Amino acid sequence: MTMKSIHLKTVFCSVLLSALFLHSCSLEEYNPGAFTNETLATSTEGYETLINQCYFAMERFYYGAADWMSLTEGDTDLWTYKANQSTSYTEWFWFFAGTSPNTTYINNWWNGTYDGIGSCNEAIALGDKPPYATEEERNAKVAEARFMRAVYYFNAVEQFGGVTMLTEPETSLNYSPVRTDPMTIYKEVILPDLRNHGCSPHSSLFDYTILSQDTEELIGRLNLPQRPFLAGHSLGGKTLMHLVLKRPEIVEKAAIIDICPQAYTLDRQTMHRNLSEYILTTPLQNFHRRQEIHRAVREYFSTEEEVQILLKNIRKTPQGYEWKVNAKAIRENLSSLLDWNIPDIRSPYQAEILFIKAGHSDYLPEKITEATRYYFPKARQKTIPEATHRIHVDQPLRLAHTLSDYFLAP
Repeated sequence: MTMKSIHLKTVFCSVLLSALFLHSCSLEEYNPGAFTNETLATSTEGYETLINQCYFAMERFYYGAADWMSLTEGDTDLWTYKANQSTSYTEWFWFFAGTSPNTTYINNWWNGTYDGIGSCNEAIALGDKPPYATEEERNAKVAEARFMRAVYYFNAVEQFGGVTMLTEPETSLNYSPVRTDPMTIYKEVILPDLRNHGCSPHSSLFDYTILSQDTEELIGRLNLPQRPFLAGHSLGGKTLMHLVLKRPEIVEKAAIIDICPQAYTLDRQTMHRNLSEYILTTPLQNFHRRQEIHRAVREYFSTEEEVQILLKNIRKTPQGYEWKVNAKAIRENLSSLLDWNIPDIRSPYQAEILFIKAGHSDYLPEKITEATRYYFPKARQKTIPEATHRIHVDQPLRLAHTLSDYFLAP
């Protein structure tokens, strides 16, 4: 027997033994520390680390990150560069704004979104484990996870339309995910818009009585374990005021954001009439890119507030761009929406209520008015500086902290 044949036999035996050993190996994982999310959730401190994890993707891939900004603002007039400079910036934004769907930026954002959704699902599923002193504390934490999940899905649907909807922790790999219809996601995961806005149904019936009835119906259909905390901004704020004045028993606490119980000023009335007329007379089907719409809007309106109201009410469909709002119904009911009229009021709202003013906005006066005191004798007011009427965009963290401090205070 030659050395060559011995060598070949040795190699063959080694390969055979390796195959046998591989075949007999167990793929069951062993966790020697017995540390799992379930055990983590058995303490309030541990459970709150799960809640904190819900925010990780927001910090890593969303706000202040190139991944998110290039996807949403790239190739729009929100990004500019000096005259006579290289046009490579424009090409860069075209590339990262979605024309090349396999870029690292988009992959990172997509994976981060589902990482965030998974963290939220895990926190929601384990919400009954931590030993909170009261159910109010527990419900507040679970609601925080549900809210964050809604934010992730809202951004995903806005960018991609139908995406895969996951509402439970995943225990196995799915190699054939299926898109979920956007309307199903809006109804089951994302909080609904008011009628005639966003993806909610359009209707010719549109006043504060109808809107408050819609809100009351939604609360009933959700089968909440306790009375909800509600915050309303602008049109939503007036809707909430109507609701608590007529049905105070169904709300635990209420906060009104940058609006008060009075008619809009003449300047504001003119602005809203101009906005609704522009939407009605400017169909978007002829525009091929969002950048074209941005340019057209900015050429017509001079204030950033007007521009942003319009730009936030655009969506892209398979048939092209369209307005989200039902401008016809808004125009036909605009007089009552801009006014303040609440018939059949039983009595003033006797519970505490918080009014939040944006520092750079004139929608809410500097001090609580007599009209506000009449309807809400226990009203108090807090101002958030460096914020316009779009306070949730200008100062989201300050607004969130103000609301959570108020709602969770004993």
